[in-house]
Amino acid sequence: MQTSKVSYKHISNLMQAALPNVNAKSRNSMEIIIKASELLDSISNSSNHQISACDIADETVDMEALLRGLQPACNSAETETVNMLINFVKTQKLYRTYQNMREFLPQRESNQFTQTKLFPLIEQFFQLQKEQKERSET
Repeated sequence: MQTSKVSYKHISNLMQAALPNVNAKSRNSMEIIIKASELLDSISNSSNHQISACDIADETVDMEALLRGLQPACNSAETETVNMLINFVKTQKLYRTYQNMREFLPQRESNQFTQTKLFPLIEQFFQLQKEQKERSET
């Protein structure tokens, strides 16, 4: 073992070996120290030494998939919130599609129903969604 670099893994292994021979009161504390030393070992062995939590700025995240992955671990109240968030994500996708579609549709008389009836209904739907979200946040 190198003396210039602390090996948290080695300390963790020594404590793990001693764990069966300690009393229950000490065992809980030792288990916490073992987990902490494993974390410190992971950090010290990191090649990039810049640890950050939840740094997703460089990559896009599929929020719907992320939320669906959370559902099995949620209780009923959390599941309701996750479902609301999934619906919000789907609404955003629909709205983006609508905005893109609206840009490409020509302004013709044959398209009168779409321009005068359908688009206002969709806009009203999105306004209701926005109001519902605002109410749920308060």
